[in-house]
Amino acid sequence: MALTGTLGDFGVAEILQLIGAQKKTGVLTVEDGKLRAEIEFADGMVVGAKGGVDTVSIEDRLVRSGMITRDEIDTALKLVKETLKPLPAVLAGESYIDSAILREVINRHIAEVVYEIFDWKTGTYEFQQKFIQWDKQLIRPIPAESIMMEGLRIVDEGPGVRKLLPTLEDVYNRAEPADVDLKQLEPESRRLYDLADGRKTLKDIILASNQPKFDAMKRLAWMRLNRFILRGEDLAGKDAGSIPVVKRKGPRKLTTATFVALYLLLAVAAGLLVMRIGQSVWNFAAPLSQSDESTIGASAMLGESRFHRVQGALEVFRLRHGKYPESLNSLVDEKLVYPGDIKPLGRDPIPYMTTNSGSGYLLGDAAMAAMAAMAAEGQDR
Repeated sequence: MALTGTLGDFGVAEILQLIGAQKKTGVLTVEDGKLRAEIEFADGMVVGAKGGVDTVSIEDRLVRSGMITRDEIDTALKLVKETLKPLPAVLAGESYIDSAILREVINRHIAEVVYEIFDWKTGTYEFQQKFIQWDKQLIRPIPAESIMMEGLRIVDEGPGVRKLLPTLEDVYNRAEPADVDLKQLEPESRRLYDLADGRKTLKDIILASNQPKFDAMKRLAWMRLNRFILRGEDLAGKDAGSIPVVKRKGPRKLTTATFVALYLLLAVAAGLLVMRIGQSVWNFAAPLSQSDESTIGASAMLGESRFHRVQGALEVFRLRHGKYPESLNSLVDEKLVYPGDIKPLGRDPIPYMTTNSGSGYLLGDAAMAAMAAMAAEGQDR
């Protein structure tokens, strides 16, 4: 399959759809000026990636997260030269690190390289069919449609996060425990809070935390918004307009009016999505409008992109099985969404029901209204 062109005409999401749908094996090269990334596919599944802007090697991730020492890496690299085996195989074979942990680090590394190029708006791409040799013991193939949906989520939520964290080279310090309510922090956020020591950059903190990069960035952005972590101008009282003090005593509740307005907004976005159906093989998940860059509230962090992900996952499920699932839990079982996508923390599960024997579905307010009508009809009887 000859596949070349420019990102201005054919986006990364659409390229992944095409390769995944046709179950191709080979290498996709994406270039934008001096930037270059290579993604390896086996039968339409992502099995390798390297390059990009924020290039961090596997060994650097392991050292900076504290999983392995630099001396152990140096010794392993000597064995690589002697045995001609890949570094991950040596690390696992010599028991420097548990294979399951190493597998997670490698797969996260691969995925984050791919996610990064979703932000590239210009440049060229070329896919070459060729045999790909990859470590089936340490690499878990990632479905193209799965990585595509996650990449679109990051594009959707990214502007609000970057507004609060303009660069990962900034240094932050944690607020004094007496000035914040640490009970508000989940374990992953508490780990990031503890790492903010006034010396580490945000990049250092994320790597040391061993958390998915964008998820860690969202947690850090929320903590800066609520002054759990501070940088120079925060301590000096500057930038107060964009970094307000927010006191939260529990999960934020959306009013009915706000929920309905948000759902209508999502319906419009879904309509725009349908207009682009003819542009790709899988016929869904075109890039959606981005969240307001000035906020990182319920719309940017909780509502909008979650509905997009669930809607896209429902279409993938239908293409696989010929009908929509009886329950959103089936999307989690097939790893199309995260559990938190269908049941946000501190909130009720997203209302969902199928219609016409699985050929259609209702989601959100529409499903809630239909369930209420059915309940009322049952009571009348």
